[in-house]
Amino acid sequence: MKELSTTLRYLAREDRTARWLRSNLLLLLLLSITLLVLIYSASHLAMVEDNIGQYRAYLSAHLKQAEARQSYQRDSEKVASILKSMGQRYRQPGMVQRIERLAQSSGVTVDSQQYRTGPGRGKNQSWQIDISAQGDYAGLKGFVHKLSSLRGVAVEEKLKLTQGQGTERLKLQLLISVFQLQP
Repeated sequence: MKELSTTLRYLAREDRTARWLRSNLLLLLLLSITLLVLIYSASHLAMVEDNIGQYRAYLSAHLKQAEARQSYQRDSEKVASILKSMGQRYRQPGMVQRIERLAQSSGVTVDSQQYRTGPGRGKNQSWQIDISAQGDYAGLKGFVHKLSSLRGVAVEEKLKLTQGQGTERLKLQLLISVFQLQP
């Protein structure tokens, strides 16, 4: 009987050890699976963050393109409006460039040119251009002289010359009329 009791105690002890071993192995297995899931999630999260960064860069580039398209559209509309206001039969293309070249050759900087339809219609069509420019006295005088020598251009008497702030440069406000020349 004593042997039976020893054997039962041994089996009971062995059963506790086996249960402890099984539960620890199960716990170890669960911890390993959890660790693998965490590692996979971390790598997947890094890929997702990388994709988000790429998507942000893609959106930023497309937003810049959209803004550029809108700016181009606005500028195109302004040019179309100016051309429309100047009329379809305007026979002196490149007047803006001519004025800019004359100013450059005279050492003058043109700040702005504003166009509007002048009096007259048909063969007597004209346009008026308000010009704002800066330069020294000799350059501005040469610029006005060169403008007045252009074919179909009349320099109006509304000429205003002012001193620039803190500079030796003068500011010129000038109105010219451009007449349509029929061939």
